[in-house]
Amino acid sequence: MVLSKGRLAEDPRDPGAVVPFKRAKLTEEEIPPDLFAMGALMFSLAGVSMHMKGAAWAGVICATGAVCNKRAYDADWKQVLMGVMFSLSALFVNGMNAYQGMKVREAEAGLGGAGAETIM
Repeated sequence: MVLSKGRLAEDPRDPGAVVPFKRAKLTEEEIPPDLFAMGALMFSLAGVSMHMKGAAWAGVICATGAVCNKRAYDADWKQVLMGVMFSLSALFVNGMNAYQGMKVREAEAGLGGAGAETIM
């Protein structure tokens, strides 16, 4: 084992047989599902339909994870952007519902419970 120009003299590997790695191209049907984007949609749907802010925030966290974990070769950006937009809309809807509820509670307290229906 004598070194000759930085290489082992008895190196059994053949440098001509080295083939660079090429990633297989995936079609749209073969792309694996993005679980973060699906989680964002599920949590956001729960946040909107059941008025749960925690679920809406979990949807935002899953949407952020989906964006961060996307790779260029298997990017299905439609699914990711749908999860992001739906999770942000869930937060917006929950925030607006909280604001409207606060206005109704203030009106009921000020009017003694009568006339709250006219505000909504």
